Amino acid sequence: MNQEEVPVIAITGASGFVGHHLVRFLAAYNYPIIAITRNQKYYEEPINNVTVRKANILNATQMKNALAGANIVIHTAGIIDPHGSRVELFNTNAHGTKIILEIAKNANIKQFIHMSSLSVITGVKDCYDVTEEKIPKYSGEAYGDSKILAEKFALDFDDKNGMRVTILRPGFIYGQYENSWVTRLVNSLKNNQVMIIGDGSKETNLIGIDNLCEATRLSILNPNAYGEKFNLTDGIKVTKKQLLDTLAKALNLPPVTRQVNEKMAYLACRLVTVITPILAKSAKKKLSRLSLPAYRLMGVNQGFNIDKAKRLLNYSYIVSFDEGMKKTIKPYIDS
Repeated sequence: MNQEEVPVIAITGASGFVGHHLVRFLAAYNYPIIAITRNQKYYEEPINNVTVRKANILNATQMKNALAGANIVIHTAGIIDPHGSRVELFNTNAHGTKIILEIAKNANIKQFIHMSSLSVITGVKDCYDVTEEKIPKYSGEAYGDSKILAEKFALDFDDKNGMRVTILRPGFIYGQYENSWVTRLVNSLKNNQVMIIGDGSKETNLIGIDNLCEATRLSILNPNAYGEKFNLTDGIKVTKKQLLDTLAKALNLPPVTRQVNEKMAYLACRLVTVITPILAKSAKKKLSRLSLPAYRLMGVNQGFNIDKAKRLLNYSYIVSFDEGMKKTIKPYIDS
């Protein structure tokens, strides 16, 4: 590939929240995009610079065909179900990643950008100014643990004479059409089911989807990003109480004042995590607000250092927390 040529970027999970935002964000910068998805609902109408290919990341033949002609892979596909089967999460998030890595390497992909998560270095203990040097540790949470193994697979494929690997670790991602943690929190607020864990002064690790897309763009064919891991947040301190107050105010609901002891909240989330494998799917969904990821969001101090991304990628937020939250909440207000 000549230096003047614009690389073709394949994005897995292109119908997911992060994937479909990335497709549109990077296409607007005139990158030719291959949107790889199992669900084409977001692509019924043609989008400039975007080619849609249907494939399952666990199907090697389909993925090989889907990656044909690409120079870069941005891998966002995965399962984030807080009470999902550990076997299923590991199969998709970790071993599915390994399948794509092997195909990408054989296809002479120049760079593989792996979308990981800050959950790999969070666990269930308070974090303060944590850098990328912290060694990931399995915590027993299926999602975070599966992402640790996926990162290991990705770094094993980093080759200074071949395919280069970049790992991005966003915190809790918010933005328009986020349908995971924001939806659960909004529903809980509407049903008066939310309590502040402790005094609400602990820090969150939020990142707006536009800011994550910008960090990804800055990583593309950037030699500073090769073989590196990057913590990613907005870089703004937002407390748990501030997050709840912002959501409640936007929804025209009273602020949350009820509090619960940290230890009690953790034990409740741990107990639910233990019993959910034997419950029906409908029951699991109702208990999603009592999960280890939910405890991480509302009960753990999530102070992460993003100086490395600022220094090596020249990253800084392009959309503020207030502006990003307005976009996030708008669909719930309109409905």
